[in-house]
Amino acid sequence: MTLLKKESTKKGRPQTFKLCESCGVEFGPIPRLSTKYCSRECKHDKQRTGRLIIRKTIPIARRAQRRVAYMIEKGELVRPKTCEECGRDNKKIEAAHKDYSKPLDVRWLCKSCHVKWDRLEPKNATYIIKRWQDFTDKEAVLESTGEKYNQLLESRS
Repeated sequence: MTLLKKESTKKGRPQTFKLCESCGVEFGPIPRLSTKYCSRECKHDKQRTGRLIIRKTIPIARRAQRRVAYMIEKGELVRPKTCEECGRDNKKIEAAHKDYSKPLDVRWLCKSCHVKWDRLEPKNATYIIKRWQDFTDKEAVLESTGEKYNQLLESRS
């Protein structure tokens, strides 16, 4: 914070000027020391950067999630007390979808296992990989094992 003091023609404290945190221009006299920006535009520009992006779920995912919630409320689907992956019973268990077109085909996982599982097997990865294969006329290969993607899909089905 750079404060610049200039002599005032009036009696009292000297006028205070500052450098704008956004554009670096000297501005003032300022009415209060907490002022950081020379204009509203600079303030909005500075506050706009680094804002959190809100992710919106795709409609088919929302339908699948609502279907599971409805079946739980109705009593036709029962939420287990333990996680299928780690066996924890002290955390809230979530329904994890592998394929949103099959809304009742879910794995019951705690939040941390659900996040790990989604990172290992992203739902849109199949579409992205197929698009890449069509675009490049190459076959995708899993780096860690050297296995071809199409063989991997067949073995997991």
